[in-house]
Amino acid sequence: MKNILLLFAFITITALANASENELTDEQAIEMGMTLVDESQVSTTKNRNNNSSFSFDLKDEHLDLAKHVVVINKGLRSESNKSGQTVRVFQDGAFLYEFDTSTGTEKAKRTTSGRTYIATTPVGIFRPKRAFKEYQSRTFRGANMDYAVFFNGGIALHSTSKAAYSKLGQRASGGCARLRYEDAMTLNELIRTTGEGHDKMWDVGIEGLTRFQYYDRVKMNDLNRYNGSSLSNLLWTYDTAIVVVDRD
Repeated sequence: MKNILLLFAFITITALANASENELTDEQAIEMGMTLVDESQVSTTKNRNNNSSFSFDLKDEHLDLAKHVVVINKGLRSESNKSGQTVRVFQDGAFLYEFDTSTGTEKAKRTTSGRTYIATTPVGIFRPKRAFKEYQSRTFRGANMDYAVFFNGGIALHSTSKAAYSKLGQRASGGCARLRYEDAMTLNELIRTTGEGHDKMWDVGIEGLTRFQYYDRVKMNDLNRYNGSSLSNLLWTYDTAIVVVDRD
């Protein structure tokens, strides 16, 4: 309990320090994948306010969770942690790719409503929920997030602009895992090979925005976020497990 109180005190102080004339709206914070403080869990493998534990070892059975396992390490990159801020991709348990990424800044921000959000990429095991070829932001003037794969609410793997490539390998996002355009395309297409095997898309139909979503998903059992066990509920997805870890 003491650790939790200290965490929320730190979040509040950080939010106040970061407040500026250019505060986000609630809508912008949500679309960025930020997490509202009073709804959040502490997003680390060491401390979470529900006292549940989550661990992921690349040598254990978790690589058998799905045909494709995508491991996002949101830990800070350093000489001793060179896999920090990377996305590692496995197929049938064998390593395929490693991409640089930018995950959530893990900082708090107060919005114009007075609410506080954390720019965090939540740890856990997730199924992909939706895949897009083209995706434009509603709240950020049509900013492109092409080849987006959403896996936890508004949080997705997606491409970023070339201007943001210099930040890859560092924490820089509102919660999504950003990738180079070609890496996001490769990952999107690989995940979708475990769907129905076609490129059919539909225009989501939001006025003024370009959003083309694939509808080649298949029904599969969801996965338990904390241990990867198969759940009874079925959802439209792909044979992929997206695993977010915070490894130092």
